[in-house]
This record gives sequence, structure tokens and C-alpha cells, in this order.
Amino acid sequence: MNKWKVLLLAIIMCLAFPVSSFASTGFSMGAGEWDWAGSRIFYGDHRDNPVSSGGGDFWIQYVQYPNYPSTTFKVYEYDPNNADDYVGTYTVTASNRDVYLRGISNFVDGSNNKAEFYVKTSNDNDVSNVAFWD
Repeated sequence: MNKWKVLLLAIIMCLAFPVSSFASTGFSMGAGEWDWAGSRIFYGDHRDNPVSSGGGDFWIQYVQYPNYPSTTFKVYEYDPNNADDYVGTYTVTASNRDVYLRGISNFVDGSNNKAEFYVKTSNDNDVSNVAFWD
């Protein structure tokens, strides 16, 4: 019976260490992988709650968009001390809800060395649930 307890304890220890070391790494997937950057619900122009990016590529996905055949929106990079930078205008549909911003490192600025993006819909009454990956 004592051998079984030792064996069981050894198995538990082997399983516990990899899990705890993986948990300490957080949600960052590393270079070449998409990292969750958050989600926001936007009401027209919602620039007071931007999403941060370290540069490189940025993925925007409309999880839920207004009940139109398509929705057009603009992406801006928030700057608290001067005019916000216009990134581009994009259109999503029910079958194509993803927008990939490639090479956005030129929008990285400020003391935090991040780009802060927000979405502005063409209609201020639109409510949009948007997810972001960096």
C-alpha cells in the first residue's frame, strides 16, 4: 500500500509543476501568435476606451454588428495630447467580420510605447461589440 501512495504522490508532483509554470506565463502567445487584447462595446465614437497594441499586426473582429448587410467603420489611434491618427476605413459583413491591420508599428507612440486603437462607426447610434488581438 505504501508503494501506491509514493507512486500517486510522484504522479501528482509531475502534473502539478508543468501546470503551475504554464499558468505563470499569462495569456501572451509569443512572437507569431495572436494575443488577446480585449473587447469593447462601442457606441458610435467611443475613444475614451481604446485598446493597446505593441505594434506589428492587429486583428479587429466584429463579434456583433448592427443589423445591416454591411457596416463601415473607421479606426483611429488615440493621442491624448494632439489630434488622433486616422488608420483607415473598413467594411465588415455577416460573412466577413475580420479586419487585419498589418505593419502598424508606425502608430506606436507615447511614454507607454503602445498604439491605442478605437473604432468609430458611421452612425453614432450603432452599437458594436468588437474583439481585438495583437
